[in-house]
Amino acid sequence: MKKAKWSLTGLFLVLVLSACGGDDSDSSQTTVGSPADKSEVSQTPPDGPASSPGNDLPSAAAGSVPAAPSDSNPSSASSVPDSTSTPAPGVASGTSPDAAPQQAAADGTECYTLKDATPPTSSTTAEVTLFPARGAAQVLDYRVLGDPNSAGFCYANYRRALVGLPALQPRSELAEAAQSHTDYLLMHRTTGHGEDPGPGFTGATSGDRIRRLYPTNYTGEVTTHNYQRRSRSSAPPRLPSNDTLIANLINAPFHRMTLLGNFRSGGTGYAEDITQPVEGSGSTSGDFYQTINLADRLKIGSDSQLLAYPYDGQTDVPASWTNNEHPDPAPGHAKETLGYPVSIQSLSRRLLLAVTSFTLADASGNDVPCLKVDSSSEGFDDELHGKAICTPLTPLAAQTTYVVNLQGTLGSRPVDLTWSFTTK
Repeated sequence: MKKAKWSLTGLFLVLVLSACGGDDSDSSQTTVGSPADKSEVSQTPPDGPASSPGNDLPSAAAGSVPAAPSDSNPSSASSVPDSTSTPAPGVASGTSPDAAPQQAAADGTECYTLKDATPPTSSTTAEVTLFPARGAAQVLDYRVLGDPNSAGFCYANYRRALVGLPALQPRSELAEAAQSHTDYLLMHRTTGHGEDPGPGFTGATSGDRIRRLYPTNYTGEVTTHNYQRRSRSSAPPRLPSNDTLIANLINAPFHRMTLLGNFRSGGTGYAEDITQPVEGSGSTSGDFYQTINLADRLKIGSDSQLLAYPYDGQTDVPASWTNNEHPDPAPGHAKETLGYPVSIQSLSRRLLLAVTSFTLADASGNDVPCLKVDSSSEGFDDELHGKAICTPLTPLAAQTTYVVNLQGTLGSRPVDLTWSFTTK
């Protein structure tokens, strides 16, 4: 296993989440990435020139959709028996007659209403400020779409909209690459981002698979797998909600920062298989896979802005989170149920975020023990070059407001930021 490292070839992330419920006959395990084959973001040298159409999009035009590259080389995504084929990104299937009406042309935003599409201000100032979140007042009426493929992709865009980022623009080539890899994972009952030559193979790495169909110099991929085993007397395996798989990624800080990163384009693939019980086994198992491929650098924000999650004023923050992520955002506390992790990130790959203080307090000013990791933490110098995470060491209280304070430097600029969020 290669060491997780930020270099000119990219930032590599991995997350393993697991949870068990019911009795010994019923279990559920979710895997995002894998220790042996890490989730990746790869690029040319940081903030270097783009080589494919539309890679650099000025923040003033963040919502525009340029034409897809004309020199891509589409080919059929591999298929696997018993896998679930799903529509292109953003197209809901299986919705009930009284479900909210869907747009005729899927653009990855069908699950919410954007009240004000004006891009947030991205002016450079002497002082470091928070990248302005739109919040729930501007991003309304979230609804879970009728199939996991479109629901997961739209959920990622919903969270991006809340923090002030433009939606990932669906690209059929990226969806094809994501679906082929998802089918490969199901075919081999494996996890991760690498593929070996053989049945279902379309590329050894996510970058290879994406660029085979969609020329770009900035790529990323996140994958998730949920395995369930149910006793004969239990309900058949199924996802709790169609957006569950991608919601798990948003809750995990390293993968969250990838989905909330400066990508412009995306595509998703989904596959599932329900295995009926064999004679004498008395149980049914289910495998659920989803992949999101990301591409094209988005120029948004400025060198004096940091993006926070939970964002300032957020009110639907979970009180707890189980730490099964790799790299470990709370070293020494693996597999423990902790408070919801707070992340901060620069949208520029160039600038070093050096944190001297990252604290959390309740509304009465009582300190909440919070474990900080940033570029100065052992083993994180490259992975967290422009990022930091603070994970509360105990679950937070429900329906409680918490105040975050961050101090340090971003490049040469001093940082002293305070914001708040409220748990649900």
